[in-house]
Amino acid sequence: MRLTNFKLTRLKIGRLQIEVATAACIPRPRLSEIENGHAKPRPDELRRLALELGVTVEALLDEG
Repeated sequence: MRLTNFKLTRLKIGRLQIEVATAACIPRPRLSEIENGHAKPRPDELRRLALELGVTVEALLDEG
């Protein structure tokens, strides 16, 4: 399984998926889909996730 930057970043900072989802106002199942690469975040979700994870939007989207 390929880990996305969303999941890697969350794991690095030691936050639970439910914590990040709640704080970013994203349903936990939706965050799971994003983290596992099954869905792309909408721009508003992307901004809220970046803010909650303490990184830039670019850092979450960087695949290099």
